[in-house]
Amino acid sequence: MNKNILKSIACGALVLATTGCKEEQVEVTPIAQPSGRAALIKALETQAQGLVDSFNNVIVDSQFLKNLDLENPPEKISMETENEVKQAVDYLLANEQSDNGATVYSPDTRICSEILAKNNPETCQDIFSKIKLAQVEQDATSGYVEIYLANIKAFGFVYTPELLSAQVDLSALLAALTKADEIIVAHQEESMELPSSASGNVSLTVAQKLGATVVDLTVNQKIRIQGVNSEMQSYDIAIEAGQNAATVSAFPAMGVASLQVNIPAVEAIFPVHDHDNINHAVSLSFPGGSGLATLNNAMSMIELSGVKLAASTVSAKADGQSMAQLTVNGQVDAQVTSYQGGHVGLKFLSAIDGQLTAVSNPLFSEQGTITASIAQGTEAYFAKDSDQAKILAGNFQYVGTQDFLSNVNATAGMCIQGDENQDLTLQTVVCQ
Repeated sequence: MNKNILKSIACGALVLATTGCKEEQVEVTPIAQPSGRAALIKALETQAQGLVDSFNNVIVDSQFLKNLDLENPPEKISMETENEVKQAVDYLLANEQSDNGATVYSPDTRICSEILAKNNPETCQDIFSKIKLAQVEQDATSGYVEIYLANIKAFGFVYTPELLSAQVDLSALLAALTKADEIIVAHQEESMELPSSASGNVSLTVAQKLGATVVDLTVNQKIRIQGVNSEMQSYDIAIEAGQNAATVSAFPAMGVASLQVNIPAVEAIFPVHDHDNINHAVSLSFPGGSGLATLNNAMSMIELSGVKLAASTVSAKADGQSMAQLTVNGQVDAQVTSYQGGHVGLKFLSAIDGQLTAVSNPLFSEQGTITASIAQGTEAYFAKDSDQAKILAGNFQYVGTQDFLSNVNATAGMCIQGDENQDLTLQTVVCQ
């Protein structure tokens, strides 16, 4: 037998049993993974690209929106803008040095003169000259970054190849923004009118999962924001803690997006002007709510599922006096479909009813009660530029008293129209 053949057989056996026959092995060089600055940039670019693709392919290319024939439809994020964002990130991480196991970056102020503030870069440059980013690597592709302004930690975020997750303490963020506002005012520019105090903690995560870009907002610790606006009118907003308060999932390749909300309870006091431009303090008590909205471009439809309040009643006051109360029974399961030419169809897959009670108060003088109910299977059609709604199926009842006097019991083939002088008054009319 040929000696070369014997050598080949022997060598093959050794390869299977050991690491022998080294002279015959082909060395394979592993693909280099980005690390340090490169890994951070890669993580930022991955999530940015996912957001861009989601916006361009799901929202801008939405057949649902195109059918509505909007006067100012959303425009795609251009490649030029994408390149500017990449350049901005490069400038943001331009200068690096080591400090106690961390890599500290300081921006190149060309981020202002070339991208963010081309016409008036001085204020921007002053702010960015005081920004530092400290990166601590967990491994070659993941780590943690803290962002500082004038040695005040604004917030931090975790990065991996699959996600970015920011943890934001609102009091710390406000302290950093207040410092930035001082710089702005020192340059004789208009103040940002920031709150006087803020507390609470939220997390915002952007991730790539199975072909989807997922954005999740969670309120980790109760939020409280207080302040006074430019007209010296105070506001006070409190939001209870809640997991997955809002989650957006977008599938660019499928043209599908969804919004799942689990809104925590909200208590708020804020200023509102009346028709005479007199300010009043409005307080709102919202029990929270949940539901799912899905945009399906293949069907030019938005589907609403399980949209409901955490408790049945929402109430509002003006200057401490009762203003309005809304009670809702049931949940919204519905389909909203757009048609070419700007027409819209609405179909209720579940029954729902509710009552609105308004009391004359310092903000408005109207008062009365409105009771409405929508039967399961009710369908309505809204033609573009028409102030009528045509009932195609089912039943819609709407009864109003006092200033909202109405008595509508609409079935298939009937049309409904609002009163010119009172938006909350409805009547049945001859279909046009």
